[in-house]
Amino acid sequence: MDKQDAERRQDFKKHEMEKEHKRREHLKEMDEKARKEEELKFEALREKHLNASKNLHHPVSDALYFLGKNGSYAHR
Repeated sequence: MDKQDAERRQDFKKHEMEKEHKRREHLKEMDEKARKEEELKFEALREKHLNASKNLHHPVSDALYFLGKNGSYAHR
């Protein structure tokens, strides 16, 4: 099982490196204006992905919110 996990991690790393290499090669082929636009899009997407996990609600804290302090249900 550990061996399979290590192989999956290696495969994922390889996949990510190949993806980044293709992106950089694609950027080299572009002119300066298009390259800057593409970089801005990439950074925006990266930020969106990084912040996506921060917007998730924690199930326990949501349950406590709905119960309220006195044990009765609260409305949002």
